[in-house]
Amino acid sequence: ETTGGVRIIAQTDTGRVIYRVIECTDPSLSKSECHAREQRLLDRRIRDKWVDAAMKRYGVAPTSEEEAIIQRQLVAEAPHFAEAGAHFHALAVAALEIRRGKDRAELLPELAKQGITTTELDWEVAHLITVAEAERAAAIDYVADNERSSRAYHTRQFALQHLRTIVMKRSVSERKSFEAAEEELWSEMAEAIHTRIIDPAFQMPDKKGILVNQ
Repeated sequence: ETTGGVRIIAQTDTGRVIYRVIECTDPSLSKSECHAREQRLLDRRIRDKWVDAAMKRYGVAPTSEEEAIIQRQLVAEAPHFAEAGAHFHALAVAALEIRRGKDRAELLPELAKQGITTTELDWEVAHLITVAEAERAAAIDYVADNERSSRAYHTRQFALQHLRTIVMKRSVSERKSFEAAEEELWSEMAEAIHTRIIDPAFQMPDKKGILVNQ
């Protein structure tokens, strides 16, 4: 399904997954290898939505001790946030300048000093199709965005531990295997947020192993 030129791969009540966020751009991979990579990325995005739904349903949140660990991790990662933020902001600004008509060749020498490759720039420009999109990207606070992403990642790791405990208790009380109890949990979450695959080239993620393989 395509809406406004956007190819929709999957849809949930909490948001959709569009093709360009899972698109494989590695030229060294075959078509089938790229598709397998895209399926894995889709799996991850949908599973993240299921985890968020489970956290909300079961009131899962980091304990005060876990929150302190997360905060220490964010402090340790702060220099990386600053460096990466500067990098991606410069890349977005360059893409905006190109969308506004500036010659790409004029920008490359200065971007190279900042460690930005031609390939990175071309990818950014290709994915910021309009001036409006490029303006939105250039306006992002990438440092804060990186910190939010990192906090969400660390929070999710603790959440998965808590959800594993919930599933373990369910498996014991209902006298079923952990695998069956986990599959039941994710089936409930998938249904709760009306998860559906729109593009028939892709499949629904497996509902087992999420709490084991993290």
